[in-house]
Amino acid sequence: MLNRTVGRVLNIPGGRHNNRKLLCLTVSTFIVVFVIYTIIRRIPG
Repeated sequence: MLNRTVGRVLNIPGGRHNNRKLLCLTVSTFIVVFVIYTIIRRIPG
């Protein structure tokens, strides 16, 4: 479901192996950014 949402946002057609690798990289980057953002928000000040 998350992969479908990211693919829709980036306008990436599903079913292509090259795009699947790019999609995995995009999802991984999104998760890393989200984790860093959460950690920064938890730090007071």
